Amino acid sequence: MLIIRSRTPNVLFLVLAMMGTLVFGTGTATAAPCVGPSCHGQNPQSTGCANDAVTKIAKEYKQENQSSWRAEMRYSPSCRAAWYRQIVYSGRNLGFHISAWNPGGASVEFAGAADWIYTKMVNASSGVEACGGAQFYTYDQWRRWNFLGCFRG
Repeated sequence: MLIIRSRTPNVLFLVLAMMGTLVFGTGTATAAPCVGPSCHGQNPQSTGCANDAVTKIAKEYKQENQSSWRAEMRYSPSCRAAWYRQIVYSGRNLGFHISAWNPGGASVEFAGAADWIYTKMVNASSGVEACGGAQFYTYDQWRRWNFLGCFRG
């Protein structure tokens, strides 16, 4: 049986608490759910990669006097991944086929919708190019392709 007297319990508690923090961490840092190529085809919202996202490219569009929207290439620094996001401001009887891709690689398409629609992620590691665009249609007719652009991670 261990008997500790005087101020030792307070000091011992403090030392054990510090050791626990060093060994087990504080619980505030989390690892990215995927990084670069391993993010390809995953949902930025459900993985949490969208939490630290920044906009790398943004353009405003007005088409056929039917609609207006904002297109963005989003990038997660922690996941080193990118995706295309579109926010529709106005329009009736319209739709979009959105996609993101790495040049020379497979494209990814729709992942989900909230107040915006977005694609799954593509690799945006250092030196890797990520691109996005959307096909616009209205009244059941494809109208045109809107290339947003590319950026290099």
